[in-house]
Amino acid sequence: MLNQKTISKKIMISGIGVHTGSKTTMTFIPSEPNRGIEFVRVDLPSQPVIKADIENVINTERGTILGGGESKMHTVEHVMAALWAFGIT
Repeated sequence: MLNQKTISKKIMISGIGVHTGSKTTMTFIPSEPNRGIEFVRVDLPSQPVIKADIENVINTERGTILGGGESKMHTVEHVMAALWAFGIT
């Protein structure tokens, strides 16, 4: 089994969405062992969780879109590349 690596503390970043032009904030929170990378849509009432897993890829036409139920997370490849570069699992 490969060693797992998470961040040591909660980190927030804000900026302008690539495709929407809307102000966007992402919060990175340390995870428990064997949890993996998950996206939580806190902007939606049910706050759905979408696991970063190949099984949840629903489109790759102009970016990678993950989906679960009725929620989607667009252009995740940018943040996933950054996490990979730092060895975050």
